Parts: sequence; C-alpha cells; structure tokens
Amino acid sequence: MLVIVSASLLILMLLTFIGFPLAQLVLGKNGGLLFFRLPVILSLSILFGFSVSALSATISYGIIGLDYYPTVLISLGLISWILYLVYAKKSSLKLLRTKAEKSDFSILFVLVWCVVLTRSQWETFTKPQLVSGDGPDTSQNLMTALSARTLGGTWSEQADKINTFFGHDSLRQSVFDLYRYPSFREQAGFDYLVYGTRWGLSVPYSQILRFFGDKAILWETGIVITTSLFVLGLMVFGIASLITNNKHIPLAASLISVSNSLLLVQYFNGGLSQVWSLSGLLGISMVLILIVSQNKNDKNLSFRSLLAISRILDNFDCHIC
Repeated sequence: MLVIVSASLLILMLLTFIGFPLAQLVLGKNGGLLFFRLPVILSLSILFGFSVSALSATISYGIIGLDYYPTVLISLGLISWILYLVYAKKSSLKLLRTKAEKSDFSILFVLVWCVVLTRSQWETFTKPQLVSGDGPDTSQNLMTALSARTLGGTWSEQADKINTFFGHDSLRQSVFDLYRYPSFREQAGFDYLVYGTRWGLSVPYSQILRFFGDKAILWETGIVITTSLFVLGLMVFGIASLITNNKHIPLAASLISVSNSLLLVQYFNGGLSQVWSLSGLLGISMVLILIVSQNKNDKNLSFRSLLAISRILDNFDCHIC
C-alpha cells in the first residue's frame, strides 16, 4: 500500500504542478470566478500535466532518446512556469488564483475510496502485488515497459532494428513476421511502441524502471489504476462543480465514476493504457464547457454542458468498454 499510494500521489502532484501554470494561462484575465474553484483548477492542471507528459514522451522517444523523458518533462514544466510568471507580472494577476469552499474538501473522501478500490494491488502495508484478469494486454504492457530501453533509444532506431532482423525494407513487411521474433518481451515492445504507438504510459514507466530497477514492474498495475482513479475522481468532481450549484452532486458523481464496475473489469482484463488516457477523454468535456460558457447570458448553459458531458461519456464507453 505504501509504495503504490505514495508513488501515485507523487505522480499526480508532479503533473498537477507542471500543468497549473498552463491552466492559469488558458483562463487568462477573463476566466469566470467559477473556473477558479479549487476542484476546477486541479482538474485543468491535471489535464495539462498529462498533456505535457505526452508531449515529453513524443519528443524523447520520437526524436532525441527515450532516457531524455525526465529532462524534457522538467524543461517544459519550467518553461510553462516562466511564461506564467511573466504573464502574471505584466497583467498584475495574483500568482495563485484559487477559491476553495468547505464542500470542495469532500474530494478527500473520494481519494480514500479510490485507495480502498485498489486494495487488491498489495499484500501488506509495504508489499505490492501484481493482480490482473485474463486479458493479454496487461502482460504486454508490462513487457513493453521492461523492453523499451533495450530495443533502442528512439522510434526510428527500434524500427530499424526489427527491419534489420527480418531483412525487410519497411515496417509493413516486418509486421507479418513480428511473432516470429525470438523474444516474447521484445515482441510486445515492438508491438506497442513501434506499431501501436502506446507511448504515453510505456515511455514514462520505463523511466521508473530505469531508476528503481526491474522489480518496480510489480508496481505498474497498482500505480496505473490508483493514479487513474485519483484522476477520474478529481476531474469528475471538477466538471460537476462547473455545471451545478448543488454541493453534494460533485461528490456523488465522483464516487459513482470511480466505482464504475465496467471500467474496473476492463482494467483488470488489460486496459492499462485506456485507463491511463481517462484525463484526455474527460478533458474534452472540460474544453466543451469552457467553449459554451463564453456566453455568460446563455440560459441553456447547464443543458449544453450536460449535453457535452453525455457526448464524451458515449465516447468514454466506446473507448473503454
């Protein structure tokens, strides 16, 4: 429990810290007071934090080298903070523009419930364990994280490696021979990184293995589900805070979302990457709310916002289930 929960909270705090200045820049000087509520700012910060992480994974693995992911992530985070500090100074804005109400702190109950839902991922307070269902994707995600740094530093290096091994000139030819590759672990790596482009999870986690050793692979399923449920709970709470004045609905919506049995079943049968992408799916709904809220006199704001949420939930069901 200690390892899984601590690692998940650290990841969440890091991404929130990196995304916070971008959230403030997007809201600018004209953002309504509602958007500076603590749960809303947290949700936007998480969304942009994951975006910066994805961009860092693309730059490092796609161009300069897998092991540069931490450097790129920190550099982009520093750049965003510098831009925000300069903008805040020129615009005479408060650095931390947030407004917290007592009801906002009920989100802590959701975080505790998320920890309860991931109880299967550890045996004791200090001993994680790996638990999953029958789907093949879990093992492939784990093998991809393990093999990522051994296949080559960039996408092109890994693509050249598999083409050279089979004596082909293109990946289109090599894909037909992929499962003749002698290592199951490296098969998974080529499948998910070179062909599947599942970089957003595998690239960052390969760096955790780099610093903590291969034994940390036993933490991956627990860290992914715990962090993802934290993100889901926080972002749903933030979205609900935007579309209702009722103090109890955000908490109820958040608890229902993280307790989604279809989501948990999909995860345990291999949906690690899909669960990790929840922030992006929920982020679309936040963007739609930001768009429709531009007209402050729109009496149908709540209806349009709910419509936007329903559409993204349709997308959510198709993607996850």
